[in-house]
Amino acid sequence: MLHILENNQEDFLQRGITEDEIPDLIITAISEEKIICIQGKSRIIYQVEINGIIQYVSLEISHNGYLVSANPTPTRLINKLIQE
Repeated sequence: MLHILENNQEDFLQRGITEDEIPDLIITAISEEKIICIQGKSRIIYQVEINGIIQYVSLEISHNGYLVSANPTPTRLINKLIQE
């Protein structure tokens, strides 16, 4: 989780998601499985509601369950997906 905070904490903050909320956001995304699409070969975009607001988060999880990467999905990609 530390590597995610080091690399993407500011991106989450820009979406109104605090450092303390990031783990819950990730766990909720994985457990609720509201998958919007798969980006590339292995990066899954999830829709998650946090604090009453719909958020989109991109997660990459390795085959052994390790969380490789997590970041807010770029707005331009969200807009493209919503239009489809």
